Amino acid sequence: MLTEDRAAQAEELSDADLIERSRSNPDCFAHIFDRHAGEILRYVHARLGPDLAEDVVAETFLAAFRHRERYDTTRPDARPWLYGIAVRQIGRHRRAVPPGRRRRHRLPRRTVLLAACATVVAAHGGFGADVGDEVLGNGNPPTCTPTR
Repeated sequence: MLTEDRAAQAEELSDADLIERSRSNPDCFAHIFDRHAGEILRYVHARLGPDLAEDVVAETFLAAFRHRERYDTTRPDARPWLYGIAVRQIGRHRRAVPPGRRRRHRLPRRTVLLAACATVVAAHGGFGADVGDEVLGNGNPPTCTPTR
């Protein structure tokens, strides 16, 4: 029952109050995580995908915990602060990805299909003229039938 009372009290407190309390009682910071981790996870997932999202969120909250002394407690909502930390973590992870791989993730689907067809064409020595039309135009998957 004591923990239920504490959880209810924590829900009534602003993020700034919780962060202020966490400076002397680190366990209070867990309430910040509970409040905002899901939202930050969705944000990171949309930008980096599922493979890195959980790691980046963990790094975000670890950085927030380590730097909670710097938090401006005149701001009751910690979300802008947490999003700022998440953006920096996302940037670090994007810079760690080789440039060629990073660019491929941003290519439109049509460009990726054309590149795939070009690779197949080069490997098989040529295809019918309708391959490009099928990839670009009517939405049907390319047949990629060799001309030989």
